[in-house]
Amino acid sequence: CPVVRVASRAPQPLGRVRTRRFHRRRLLETLPDGLASLGSLVTLDLRDCSALERLPDALGRLGSLRTLRLGGCARLAALPDSVASMRSLEQLDVAGCAALQSLPRKLCACSGLRELDLRGCDKLIYLPDISRLPTLQVRGVDLRLRRWQSAGFRETMLELGATADATDGAG
Repeated sequence: CPVVRVASRAPQPLGRVRTRRFHRRRLLETLPDGLASLGSLVTLDLRDCSALERLPDALGRLGSLRTLRLGGCARLAALPDSVASMRSLEQLDVAGCAALQSLPRKLCACSGLRELDLRGCDKLIYLPDISRLPTLQVRGVDLRLRRWQSAGFRETMLELGATADATDGAG
């Protein structure tokens, strides 16, 4: 099967779309920069897009986005820094993003963030300071991440090679 590449523009009449589901599009490699034209988008569901390797920087211009579901995007290694400008973001699901190595440095700027799911992010080596998000629920804090939690969710680099299968929650 050939790999699907998305056109560089989203159709213009979609400006009032509130939910966009691309989940289970296993051949989807990237999203169009034109996605930012969906200004009223509240939910973006990209779960199980296993070939997705990158997200456009324009993602941060989705000012109304509250839910970003990326669980199961096994090839996604990083989130664009522009995600940190998403003040309305409440739920960020990166569970099962096996290649994910870092989260945006200024993730704490997502002042509305209430849920962060890190289960199955086995290659995660950089965690930003989220101590200014006191109501944030972090799921998937395994033994490798407990040091981050015990440091009050301050910025840290994780030690490579430390593994654990625990997926309990933290608050």
